[in-house]
Amino acid sequence: MSLNILAWAAIAFGTAALVGIYQEAPRFASELNSLVIPWGLAVVALVTSLVYRQRLQFNSVFADDSWPRVYQSVSAGPGGIEITASGVYTRYEWRRFVEALEDAAAIYLFLDAAHAVIVPKAAFASPDEMEIFLSWAKDSNKLAGPDAGGPGA
Repeated sequence: MSLNILAWAAIAFGTAALVGIYQEAPRFASELNSLVIPWGLAVVALVTSLVYRQRLQFNSVFADDSWPRVYQSVSAGPGGIEITASGVYTRYEWRRFVEALEDAAAIYLFLDAAHAVIVPKAAFASPDEMEIFLSWAKDSNKLAGPDAGGPGA
């Protein structure tokens, strides 16, 4: 998103500068035309690439075989949590999670401030199963801290 903001800011700044030069120095209009044509082509190319990239990202996320739509398996035990999705297997020990939070829809197991394992509450067979899962996550979580490391540590 920040790339889009920077690109639009550059387009606005450049366009305002060209308009200002045209207004202040009309005698240079013929020389400025040699700058305006490449500037206009660059703006069109930039906007086209931004729209195309956004469309590619949208299509890849919402494709039938994208990661949000593939079958995912999560299993847990006293030693940690195992996740299998799209043929990729990942295992985390409970102590790797620095925080465990929940809301009405899901349980969030944070590895750090930006990465979390999200387990929907609908994935549990019963409320008792969910409580056991939460107790493993929260009890083991008390020892986690900045030195706990991340996956592979």
